[in-house]
Amino acid sequence: MPNFLGSSVFFSEKYARTISKGQAPSASVREISEGIEKLKTLHQQVLPFILRREKQQVLRELPSKLVTQIEVPMSDLQRRLYTDFCSFADVQQSLRALDRAAKDDLGDRCLEQAGRSSLQALLFLRLLSTHPWLVRSAIPVASEISDNDWLRFDTSGKIRALADLLRELSIFTDDLSAADNDSSLLYCEDDHVDVDVYSSLVNSSDNHMQPAPTTSEVQSQTKCLIFAQFIQSLDVVEKLLFKPHIPSLKYLRLDGRVPARRRYAIAEEFNRNDEIKVLLLTTRVGGLGLNLTGE
Repeated sequence: MPNFLGSSVFFSEKYARTISKGQAPSASVREISEGIEKLKTLHQQVLPFILRREKQQVLRELPSKLVTQIEVPMSDLQRRLYTDFCSFADVQQSLRALDRAAKDDLGDRCLEQAGRSSLQALLFLRLLSTHPWLVRSAIPVASEISDNDWLRFDTSGKIRALADLLRELSIFTDDLSAADNDSSLLYCEDDHVDVDVYSSLVNSSDNHMQPAPTTSEVQSQTKCLIFAQFIQSLDVVEKLLFKPHIPSLKYLRLDGRVPARRRYAIAEEFNRNDEIKVLLLTTRVGGLGLNLTGE
């Protein structure tokens, strides 16, 4: 249907520019709102031409999707930085504006009055919940924290839970150790995350009378996709967990830094190479359009 969306110039002016501005990291509240509205309008126009089927409609032999929600507590360092940050007067004002925006019908107006500081405060807390390393340059008390604490993966509740989950799924077995190669305190009872809920991902309750698969058998079959909203979050997983503590783990990475022409090859390599156990992805790049049958 030629010209259904107008000419290239028309499409750029009516949709592309506004949507791109709204998705930029430096976008204002108004630009974000306008971008979302344009995206909704464009989606409605092309919706009749898109046929979307869920897997359960076409692949009846697949097991039901299992969703496990894991409550992850903050580490002591995260809690300390969170409390310090939230004690600042301007941050409290920003968080109150966000709270009003969430409850008030005039939410956009509340955010505009608060300015970009509200979004910056929210972004800071989101990064801190991933790992303190991501906000070290914005912390006034950073000099009081040792380099060792910044670089420990277990100063993040999320990354520690991820390490527990990968171990439970037998993605790796004996590699993970503390920085000094002493793993005796790495999973002490006081700080241990309950991973009993993960057992159903490895051994089906329907097969409890069958011999449990060996570690090597499970390890050879299991693959894992790890999604993050920020490239920096994948940096933490890679630099603070994978490289120093699981050096033998073979993995690939797919994010905005990877040229578009290389992304298909990375997905295919993950699908066909059984030695590659993990694929790191951002939600923007890996959320749509990838066929990751190797999962």
